[in-house]
Amino acid sequence: VKIKKTMKYTLLCLIACFTFLGCNKEKVCSCVTLYQIYYLKAKVIQTNDISCNMPVLDFSEDSLRIRSLTNTDNLMYIASKLQSDYIIQNQKLYVSVVSLKPSEEFPCNTIGIVLPRLKIVDAKKRE
Repeated sequence: VKIKKTMKYTLLCLIACFTFLGCNKEKVCSCVTLYQIYYLKAKVIQTNDISCNMPVLDFSEDSLRIRSLTNTDNLMYIASKLQSDYIIQNQKLYVSVVSLKPSEEFPCNTIGIVLPRLKIVDAKKRE
């Protein structure tokens, strides 16, 4: 008699487990994308600065990573080679950046604050 009760209980547990595991629910993935790992978070704070006539990006949301990459304390940079589609005031981006080589440096006037420069390798919009 005890064996039959144990078997019934085990069978009911198995059915319950398969029912819960077998349900197809829409999965909402909050997975980290590659952009969030390998790209820096930036925001366009100026579309055309007064010194270099280029966009300025703010890296405040990724301050530790930009500082370790550039070895400076700056959080705002002139963005060289940013696609025109992304040069929109307050546009949030994921960007892949490199420091400019000496041969890639470009002149700016000295009217405003001269910010350091970065070359944008790739950019993606973010929410």
